[in-house]
Amino acid sequence: MKPDRPADRSRVLFIGGPPGAGKTTTATAVAARLGWASTTGSDLTAAITTVTTASTHPRFHLSYGRTAQDYFTNSTVEDLISDATDQAEAMWPVVERVTRLHLLEKDPFVFDWWLLDPATVGSYGDERIASVWLTIDIGALREREIAANEAFYAQSDDPDRMLDRFMARSAWRNAIAADAGEHGLPVIDVTNRTVDEVVENALDLTGLS
Repeated sequence: MKPDRPADRSRVLFIGGPPGAGKTTTATAVAARLGWASTTGSDLTAAITTVTTASTHPRFHLSYGRTAQDYFTNSTVEDLISDATDQAEAMWPVVERVTRLHLLEKDPFVFDWWLLDPATVGSYGDERIASVWLTIDIGALREREIAANEAFYAQSDDPDRMLDRFMARSAWRNAIAADAGEHGLPVIDVTNRTVDEVVENALDLTGLS
């Protein structure tokens, strides 16, 4: 390969987008194609919550000891968004630390997280960091969510309200991913597209193909 190709420079690929858009599926497939490592923001958060408590680190424990069904059914959309924003702010130093390690010492990696922020990622200005942002038609995303988690929602006292509020938060993140283009970052609409198509598009848009 020529030494000035983006693939030679990039060592980190961020993949953002709303829950259910296929970020982790895409990240895993891209990492396999490139021979890179991959991890998710959800995995990092889960690791942190196993060694902390809601009283010591409340911003990492969104449901504050409540069941997920209770949390999403009985929290307002505004509270769901506020809690997610707080968690993103608390998690970002961890993400930055992991990113620095992969830039300087460890293998290149793909990192996906539903709380990635295009403005923050775009401000890096580091050619070793690439990103791609997945968006999806909200109706299609709702259908995916129902198909994947219908039994989960059925455990709520009000499944329809729980789903509506979860999807309202997802729509918020979908709009943020769509705005990545305003920061000069590539956006892919994954509606009705196969994983292979999304992977090829992501590799092409980030210069990693």
